[in-house]
Amino acid sequence: NSFSENESEIHLLAKQKIKEATERLGYRAELEKVLPLISQRADLIISDSAGKELAIKFQQSPISIPRLRERNQGYKSIGLSVIWFLGPNYSFTNPSQRTVFKFADQETKVYYYDQNKHEIIILTALFKRDYYKFEPVVHRVLFNSFIKNFFLKQSLTEQSEEILINKKILFKQANALQKDLLLKRVPTEICRLVYKHRHINVACGPWIIHQGTQAGLKTTNWHWRLMIILELE
Repeated sequence: NSFSENESEIHLLAKQKIKEATERLGYRAELEKVLPLISQRADLIISDSAGKELAIKFQQSPISIPRLRERNQGYKSIGLSVIWFLGPNYSFTNPSQRTVFKFADQETKVYYYDQNKHEIIILTALFKRDYYKFEPVVHRVLFNSFIKNFFLKQSLTEQSEEILINKKILFKQANALQKDLLLKRVPTEICRLVYKHRHINVACGPWIIHQGTQAGLKTTNWHWRLMIILELE
């Protein structure tokens, strides 16, 4: 009880629902399991008959990046896979880049748990084109399929989306870049490096807009790419 007294009702119900669904599939599920070696506890530990285990953390409240990394490192140190399910306090319809890259796993996926539909919402394709909104691809899979995928490697039948850069996108990026130059929105540090290396001006390098899909940056994507190239030069 002491573990759960500060948790929300949504958190508690979600853990119980996941536990019951997992056990119906024939797996063992332990709530609030303490892991003495790392002085942590998992919301849920799921294991199969072969001893393979998965830790699940249901995150509804805020958590700092250092604390999140500390917990992940703890699980890693004992060879335990962990997946963070984000609750309804974290929006999957309009996720911030900070939240997405904070919780992205090693396969660059982010997971939400929809308690009403008992589905796992998976965000993939975490890219952002220059001058476009950050819009990851969203997949919905049944919880049963998700668990079977982890333990039995059964396909989730996800629809993947190929990242395409066409001429229309390139023209939009080029026009937006030209507008930034005319309105003097280009950082002075970039201009300084451009002239330092004897380029005519910032616009002389239109290649900087091609295939720009980096996400999770605090600065504009093309600013970052051009700065790196100029610093290397």
